[in-house]
Amino acid sequence: MKNTMFSKKGFTLIEILIVVSIIALLAGIILVGLGGTRARGRDSRRIVDLKSIQNGLGLYYVKNNSYPTDYSDIITAGLGITKLPSDPLDSAKGYLYVACDNGQSYVLGAALEAKDPADKIFSDSDKLAFTGKTCNPWAGTCDAPNYCVSQ
Repeated sequence: MKNTMFSKKGFTLIEILIVVSIIALLAGIILVGLGGTRARGRDSRRIVDLKSIQNGLGLYYVKNNSYPTDYSDIITAGLGITKLPSDPLDSAKGYLYVACDNGQSYVLGAALEAKDPADKIFSDSDKLAFTGKTCNPWAGTCDAPNYCVSQ
């Protein structure tokens, strides 16, 4: 009768520790595997940010017939733009912008985490962004890891 009162109905401490260890091991493997995916996500965000800034620059050009000397000027230009995107990894870091040809063109760029020039993410980067322009802040390179858009 005593044996039935104290029968095991739960898990032992060892069993719980083994299960927690297995879960922690699997979680670690998954997080390491997702590191590259998170970097690609940040790179995609940078490219979307550049396209967004490019839209604001287009509005600025329509209003002023030239591009600003600093892309942050589109905030104070009365275009309804109140905030500019920042780098997803370092919010204090901005994007490279330089106005060229007396404000009639520009090059806007970001340094991506992807390093392989054959990576598909670089497929629509303007590799010839500085060709025929009076500006050259990256020594003329818009190849990996730099991504450029220009006008």
